[in-house]
Amino acid sequence: MKNTLFAAAVAAVAVQASAADLELSLQAYTFRDRSFVETVETAARLGYKNIEAYPGQRLGGGMPGSTDYNSIRLETLAQLKAYLAKAHVKVVSYGVTGANGEAQWRRLTAFCKELGIGLVQVEVGISPENLRLGAKIAGEAGVRIGLHNHRQPAGRPEAVLKALEAAGPTVGASSDIGHWQNSGVDPVAGVKLLKGRFFSIHAIDASGPKAGNKDVALGSGVIDLVTIMNELKKNEKGTVYITVEDEWQHDDLESAVAASARWFNAWKRGELAPDGRVRADAIAGLWKDVDAANPSGWDAKALGLVDDIAQRVSQMRAIGLDKSSFKSDEKGMAPNENVDAAFAGEGRKFCRPWKGMGYVSCDATFLVAANYYTISSANDDPSRDPVTWVLYGSKDGHSWVELDRRDNVKFTMRHQLRGFQIKNPQMSRTYKIVFHKNNGGDLIQFSRVAFYE
Repeated sequence: MKNTLFAAAVAAVAVQASAADLELSLQAYTFRDRSFVETVETAARLGYKNIEAYPGQRLGGGMPGSTDYNSIRLETLAQLKAYLAKAHVKVVSYGVTGANGEAQWRRLTAFCKELGIGLVQVEVGISPENLRLGAKIAGEAGVRIGLHNHRQPAGRPEAVLKALEAAGPTVGASSDIGHWQNSGVDPVAGVKLLKGRFFSIHAIDASGPKAGNKDVALGSGVIDLVTIMNELKKNEKGTVYITVEDEWQHDDLESAVAASARWFNAWKRGELAPDGRVRADAIAGLWKDVDAANPSGWDAKALGLVDDIAQRVSQMRAIGLDKSSFKSDEKGMAPNENVDAAFAGEGRKFCRPWKGMGYVSCDATFLVAANYYTISSANDDPSRDPVTWVLYGSKDGHSWVELDRRDNVKFTMRHQLRGFQIKNPQMSRTYKIVFHKNNGGDLIQFSRVAFYE
């Protein structure tokens, strides 16, 4: 009986050990518009514990130079090591880079070893002789080498497999499934062909099935990421890094990167919907361990969970407003942030002091019963968002009727347009929104107030 129990326990451990440990990481190139130190801080704020550094990013934080292993000075390397020891994000991989000859390989692996980096990524197409040399030197330092692809023929799964077969066990695949998708390669088929050889993947979703599509948050595009994650979990061993890289510098970049982290965590926790998307009711719980200002709904737009208000109101009749009638009880903080900006487009905002209450008002160009209205968050600082307000209407500007009331409204991203059905439509010439609460800041700001019938 004891032998049977012991055998069962060993078998259970063996099964557990055979499954890969998939860990989330962020490619620093995603935030190449900022320094490495700023990128590390951004990664931590968005829910990432691991990061992949790339050569050439400005260090920042008072450190001179960049993350280039060839040019970094020893004293700067010591500063960087000290900074990372205190950071809440670990550098787990480095690349995409390259080395040619023994001296460069030793410099590269010494750089990685000094910073505790266990995986270096090089571009596919490296000569077999140089790759074998690098594998030998990196192996001596305890560093693995991953072959990374862009859209070249050498990056296709069958070519990568051939290169790996000649390289030895310390060289594995670090394939970019987004580049596969955009070069006509089925990412699922590629992962299955290279099974058992992955050290990491560069992960992003694609907006469509054809080449040239935009990067979008994990789980919001057309790539079958659930199958890919399940295949990696089943067929790989040890730690495999799922490295998010969004190469498009777009306005919602942080939102999309945050949403990718939430999707991955939802997959690990078994909280995806049958279609592979994050369940709307699971999003808030996925943010419990993240220190960020009102982040839980960032996923909503990136994962397709927010109504397209602009599309909805395009099918309504906009009510004309008399621009000379715009009023508020406070002036804006700057000439271009005055009350007229409250009724302007996305590029402007009305930003004014918050003293516990405030209003904006406008006159319609004719007597009309509006039944829908919009308001948008501004470009920064969620603490300034409006939270609670009452909409009033008046025929003469003196007698007022409550048309709509909203409590604890949350704007889950910057420049988010929200739309509201008016609960008590009444014929009115003047419309006034009285704000009773903002999100905790000493200012209140918003834009794109508009009325529809």
